[in-house]
Amino acid sequence: MIKSATPYTINENPEFSSWKAFLEKSPHSTVFHTPEMFQVFQNSLDYQPRIYAAEKNGSILAMFLPVLVTLKPGLLRSLTTRAIHYGGSLYQETEQGREAYSYLLDYYINDINNHALFSDIRNLTDPASVLPLLRKKGFVKEPHINYWIGLDKPPDKIWQQFHKSARRNVRLAEKRGVTFETIKERSMLPLFYQNLKRTFAVKHIPLPDLSLFENIFNILVPKNMAMFFLAKAEGKPFASFLVLVYHKIIYLWYSADDFKMRNYYPTDGFIWHILKWGHQNGYRLFDFGWAGRIDQPYGVRQFKEKFGGDLIEFGRYIYVHKPALLKISKIGYDILQVWGKITKKITGMY
Repeated sequence: MIKSATPYTINENPEFSSWKAFLEKSPHSTVFHTPEMFQVFQNSLDYQPRIYAAEKNGSILAMFLPVLVTLKPGLLRSLTTRAIHYGGSLYQETEQGREAYSYLLDYYINDINNHALFSDIRNLTDPASVLPLLRKKGFVKEPHINYWIGLDKPPDKIWQQFHKSARRNVRLAEKRGVTFETIKERSMLPLFYQNLKRTFAVKHIPLPDLSLFENIFNILVPKNMAMFFLAKAEGKPFASFLVLVYHKIIYLWYSADDFKMRNYYPTDGFIWHILKWGHQNGYRLFDFGWAGRIDQPYGVRQFKEKFGGDLIEFGRYIYVHKPALLKISKIGYDILQVWGKITKKITGMY
């Protein structure tokens, strides 16, 4: 669908060739902006990707790629659907590109208001040049951080960046016989998924449907844009890892292990495994992913900082479309989390 937004046109169905050409020219493009990732979400349960491209004279100047994510379909859809912009916004680094991005934001906010509680722009690159514009449009920053590890140095130099505890844990993983196997057959995905189910249940975090991972395997793996791993010890798989790869960057997206086998340190071992692999194969950066807010205690951040990467603070930008419904939704989510913890104590699960 193409709609006018003078002096730009908003195209909701751009040609893949134009889309790919725009990504190749953009320093902000990530794996989450690709047509292939769009197809993954499009074919996965509870995900509804959309695309908004601001064009002029047939050329894309700015692009928005929200994914409507629903935690509870059916009657609770309106209370559990948000628009996530994985990777952040894309725009041509020119005055015209930023102007087109401004038109695009106005169109997007008006269009998505009836479909999501809030929009969440998750920046993986620096959005500094459009921060005033985001604030002007009503987006509020949340100071989430990330860690990057450069892969343009030899493995021994990367190893020296690790904190003492990380080096110790990697050695223990090696000593205890932990190995990492790349999943090459779709029939192995249920094993991969089982580890995620166990971990997400313990943490009371909603887990995406298996179809998301099946589509990643079917669409991204053949194009060398994703890799699935299983960690094994004592003859059984007990930890799962998913990385996405694009433009010489490795993105850690999902990881999970068996809490009963934490003393095998599979995640420490995997980080060292993938960093060495990345360097050997010419990758330039390992993106560790979200590490919470710097002003709040968070175990995941404490784990990630052990590997000596660079702390990155691009933040997230939130626009609330339905304030009243969002408040109700938060209350309901808190109740479900408390109930989950009570159930766990009563049943003795995990």
